[in-house]
Amino acid sequence: MKIATVVFVVAVVTWSCGKNQVEIVNKELIFDGSQEIKVFPYRYTTDSILFYTVSGDSGFSLNGIDTVSSMPVLEWDTVRSEIVIAAIFSDPIQTNQTGITNDDDIVWIWHSGLESGENKRCEYIDGYGMIDSDIDNLVPPIPLQNGHIYFWGVWAYDAAGIRVIYSSRMLRFFVE
Repeated sequence: MKIATVVFVVAVVTWSCGKNQVEIVNKELIFDGSQEIKVFPYRYTTDSILFYTVSGDSGFSLNGIDTVSSMPVLEWDTVRSEIVIAAIFSDPIQTNQTGITNDDDIVWIWHSGLESGENKRCEYIDGYGMIDSDIDNLVPPIPLQNGHIYFWGVWAYDAAGIRVIYSSRMLRFFVE
């Protein structure tokens, strides 16, 4: 009698789990069906010994905007993926089910296949500028324009490099 009850409970739980699988959606993330990459507040310094503070996710909650140097540092919580991308855009980031739809607005990009930077932090010089939606890996990136607002985010793919499984919120900053 006890074995029959256990088999029944396992069958019901298995059936109900399969039937009720719901994809988690977080509309605050760049890719709303992904898991969150947290961006905690951090500070960095420049060669001129100025300190900049980035509010991360707490700034997003307050609809804040950080002020950074023309060659900022980006930091985020490490994720379990071999394929991580961080990018800075001239306009708000736009996505659909398959990826970024406004890649022509990317002005700077870094990815985990590059020699410098790491899966949690990269300096502006670690990445590359973009020209006509292509990575310009022939010269160091041109500093961002002072007086402009930019948008940035981080996302990571599955092992096959097909589906985004992690993403941050779209954050923004003002370059002084």
